[in-house]
Amino acid sequence: MDRICGHLLVGLDMPNVDTVMDKITYNVSSNFDPTLTRDGNIMFSSTQGNGTHNNSNGSTCLLVDNWDGSYPRHIYGNAVSEQPDAPKIQAREASDGYVYYIEALDSNSGIGNLARVSWTTPHAKTQSRLSNDGRLYRSPHPLPDGRLMVSSAERQDFGIYYFCADKGTVSELVYDDPEWNDHQPQPVYPRYKPRWINSFTAGKEFGVTTVTYQPFDQVRVEGYPHSWSTTIC
Repeated sequence: MDRICGHLLVGLDMPNVDTVMDKITYNVSSNFDPTLTRDGNIMFSSTQGNGTHNNSNGSTCLLVDNWDGSYPRHIYGNAVSEQPDAPKIQAREASDGYVYYIEALDSNSGIGNLARVSWTTPHAKTQSRLSNDGRLYRSPHPLPDGRLMVSSAERQDFGIYYFCADKGTVSELVYDDPEWNDHQPQPVYPRYKPRWINSFTAGKEFGVTTVTYQPFDQVRVEGYPHSWSTTIC
């Protein structure tokens, strides 16, 4: 397990860009595995302590936030129907409308099964576990052409593979150094700049209202957006 999960901590010098580093989340537990979505949000895994929820075990779920931390909101993995016992980590948004992530075996290993959930309607009915081959997975990375690269191993010696969702297992081998575990594939290709999400500071003319969206199971109109949360705005 140490060989699979070990990492080398490296210090980097920050470039001089005439700015400062700001803390944008304030979770008393931990937030990790950040990634930038195409609409300009920051998506990350978040450890949530929920009192008696999930037998007082809490959960590691997926959240998104504005770039400045002004609008954190739950995406998937915190509700009773959303597999709260399986930590959801290393999530990446894909061009097919899904978020691909790892259902970790435990809170520390960083490896597990490959799964996905709809980005536009994240709900237990749009979630599915993709891997059914008994292999271990980590570091999914969707490509612009629709393919999915992922790090995988039968028990050790992780390599980089393409994944076939129809077969529920890896297909073509991309790279595997037998002396090392290969993780975190990052292909180099042009990316457009995400849109800027405006945020604002509350003033004397600012009011607060709670908007509760229609529950997923009660939406019956074909083509109607499936709303799925309660928002304070």
